[in-house]
Amino acid sequence: MKKAIITFLFIIAVSFVQAGYIDTDGYYVMSDSELLEFDGVADSDSSAVMQVSADGSFTVSDMASQNWAQFSVSTSGTSLPSNISGAIGWKLILEDTTATLGSSNLFIAVWNPAGGWQQSIGTGIISGRFGTAYLDITGTDNIGSFNIIFQSSSGVDVRSYLQLQQRPVIPDSTDEALSASYLLGRGINLGNTLEADYEGWWDDPAEEFMFEDYAAAGFKHVRIPVRWDNHMGTADPYTINPTFMARVEQVVDWGLNHGLAVILNSHHDNWIKQSPDATDHARFDALWQQVSWHFRNKSEKLVFEIFNEPDYNSTLSVDDINTIQHRVLDIIRVNDPTRYVMLSNHYSVYAIDMPDDPYIIANFHYYTPWGFCGEGTGTWGSADDIQQVIDIFDNIQLWAVENNAPVYMGEFGVITDADRTSRLAWYDNVVAEAVNRGFSFACWEHQGAFEIYDYEGGVYTRTWDTEVLDRLINSGTWPTFCTADWDLANNDCLVNNEDFSVFSGDWLPSGSGYDLTDLQQLVTEWLECLQMPACDAN
Repeated sequence: MKKAIITFLFIIAVSFVQAGYIDTDGYYVMSDSELLEFDGVADSDSSAVMQVSADGSFTVSDMASQNWAQFSVSTSGTSLPSNISGAIGWKLILEDTTATLGSSNLFIAVWNPAGGWQQSIGTGIISGRFGTAYLDITGTDNIGSFNIIFQSSSGVDVRSYLQLQQRPVIPDSTDEALSASYLLGRGINLGNTLEADYEGWWDDPAEEFMFEDYAAAGFKHVRIPVRWDNHMGTADPYTINPTFMARVEQVVDWGLNHGLAVILNSHHDNWIKQSPDATDHARFDALWQQVSWHFRNKSEKLVFEIFNEPDYNSTLSVDDINTIQHRVLDIIRVNDPTRYVMLSNHYSVYAIDMPDDPYIIANFHYYTPWGFCGEGTGTWGSADDIQQVIDIFDNIQLWAVENNAPVYMGEFGVITDADRTSRLAWYDNVVAEAVNRGFSFACWEHQGAFEIYDYEGGVYTRTWDTEVLDRLINSGTWPTFCTADWDLANNDCLVNNEDFSVFSGDWLPSGSGYDLTDLQQLVTEWLECLQMPACDAN
């Protein structure tokens, strides 16, 4: 497996020895010399200006509200590699650099002799976030005239990268990475509860029967978002209120006691995101020193997530986020050397600086396209819609394989106001594409705007939206990985479990013929399995 990955990366590197470079998700990024001509022709907004940087990015400034601007790119006669003609399409990343943007739509339009004009679906961008438009190109002659189209609902400055991808051959994830994903499997968020200013302000407080119902429905874990801000001191030693800590522990234990893995995070603690000073850093460090110490003896099925969406409405740079997470990870490791910890950065996995630590899970969220998922506008389910999910998840999988990283989709969903048929199609495709690649996940959320668990008029009916639940629990097929003792004489694995659902709530593999008493025993035997080369052949 490792030789195959190295060979794959070597071929990619040799193929693209040019002025541009390959980014972390497998796209060729053109340099400023290869972006030969930016023609700032704006059909509706003549005030918009595009500037190109040496790293291949470009900035669009002064685009007026409600207008759209079009810029054409000519690649004729440039130093683009000859094998670019076999590329599958373009990716355009847009970052809103304003604080007041309501939303933007991003499109790519491409013309080539073989395929004619083609246009990507619109990708909605909200303030302070990144968004990506993808376009698979029909035809083989991909070098010619390209049009980049922006549309904004308010004044906007954006920074973007135009990138061209060749379809990668993605190796299988390693058993080591898949095992952590199977630890979590399919999950659900306990949303709008402990991450409110105070529990009960947004939705009713958590109750133990919820966890009983999660397990009975088929979920393997629950993510528990927690806001600590209002429950800890603002001066050294920044003590967490013991009553609140006990309440968080009670909720965590409800999950563990019902056979669920549990993810515990820092959620909506925005004081560490908005230009934090030395006091904020010390306070955040103290938070995790206390949490990791308090929960140090809990089951391995408890996972820490350092902070939720660290870049949302944030002034933190990619490097700032990585620095904070590495520092906190060091604090956690003093108290808890082998507990799984989740890292995230800028809405996906690519910006995460993965440490040399075998107990790290890469975390991303997925609400694409936001206009449909978060605002309920339009419909979803076209061939282009489905292909967009495949392309995005392919890129994440490629990054995961290159980094040998377990991947977790910590939030995703569609609000109940969206078109019903489209909503079901979205869940079906997104869950299947995640599970097929071995990504564990937690849907957002059990109640609220994304409601899956019935809650009407302040009364829990303890029933599910069965059509959505069916897609969350049954869509997709887990990749295989080795979980049992080795037949050392034959150098082969005795049992392969293709789906983590074969495990019962107490982590015993049903029907395997092996009596593994707990998760620790399972992991121990699996690690022995990893030492044998046949494990990589699964």
